[in-house]
Amino acid sequence: MIESTIEEIQQKLKQIENEVAQLRAQLNQWIAQPTQSVQLEPTIQFVDKEKLRSLTAKTFEEMGIRSEPIDAEKLQEMVAACGVKTEDNVFSRGIIEMREE
Repeated sequence: MIESTIEEIQQKLKQIENEVAQLRAQLNQWIAQPTQSVQLEPTIQFVDKEKLRSLTAKTFEEMGIRSEPIDAEKLQEMVAACGVKTEDNVFSRGIIEMREE
């Protein structure tokens, strides 16, 4: 579980507020001069990727997982080799049905 202190949350909120203010200023500039192009880059990150990577590595190590991840195509081949018909995948259909509700 990723835990944050109140100070870290307050700092992150302040960062988000500053970025929103910058975006608002850019938008106002574009409204004032609509022929000028505005480039917006996504800057808000809600997850500290380095913390997540280290937690994942630690978790995998504790579980005894030491191999490199496989790509999706290889995984699909392995699943098919076990006799699972992807077109009959009840789990995926259940997720799709829940999304449609």
